[in-house]
Amino acid sequence: MKKYLFLLLAAVACAACEDDPTREPSPVTPENCQNVYFSVDNFTSATVSPAETEFTLTVARAVSAEAAEVPVKISTIAPECFVFPESISFAAGETEAECVIGMTEKMEPFEQYTLTLEIAPEYADYYTPNNDGSARWNISVMKSDFEPYAKCMFACALFKNPWEQEMAYSKILDQYRLTDVWDDGLHFDFAWDGGDTFHPIGTVRQDGSIQVYIGPYDEESDMYFFCPANCSYDAETQIFDMNPYWYVTGYGTQGPRKTLFKIMEVY
Repeated sequence: MKKYLFLLLAAVACAACEDDPTREPSPVTPENCQNVYFSVDNFTSATVSPAETEFTLTVARAVSAEAAEVPVKISTIAPECFVFPESISFAAGETEAECVIGMTEKMEPFEQYTLTLEIAPEYADYYTPNNDGSARWNISVMKSDFEPYAKCMFACALFKNPWEQEMAYSKILDQYRLTDVWDDGLHFDFAWDGGDTFHPIGTVRQDGSIQVYIGPYDEESDMYFFCPANCSYDAETQIFDMNPYWYVTGYGTQGPRKTLFKIMEVY
């Protein structure tokens, strides 16, 4: 019995040895690497007008003594919408260069396109932290025809002071927008035909009111307001008026709170 037990243990030990994975050597940065990277000052999300045909990213390098053609790989699920460079050109002594990406007519308006850009491994250091940028850069691009329409004043009883606010218009959507009204990139969109009512754009609730996302309230909560589907506009005073309830997830609801904006000047 002991003999068989010994043989069994030996077989298990051999199997364990065979299953022990061989560790691959850690990748290393190529010798004399120029450390090419996308600058941290580049955008990660951008909205461009329908008339724009290209956008530019800044590419930098740490070693600049020699001229170089640096290959760049760009990945997206919609390659037909873009024109990509095969490489980025640096002149001798040049520490920065431009990566110009073209946009084709196949881009759909208000569609978010994501791209991943990667510097060729032989020219980049992918393993050492770089506070100035990264050899891999992710961006999103969207075409929008919202153009400035008017200067407004915005006021809400929930906030201490009113503020000057830009109002924009999209011919494609036939909608208006209070641009960045809550924070950068957080807008309030609405439909208005010039009559005495306007219609907030958001999620229709069971009671017919409209839920509009405001933005993050803190690290764990988001802020919304609920308002009627039809809000009022006074042509004489040029005031858009709504009385929304404000809601913060985890905290509850306040309201209604007087909220309005007034056209001061049409561009």
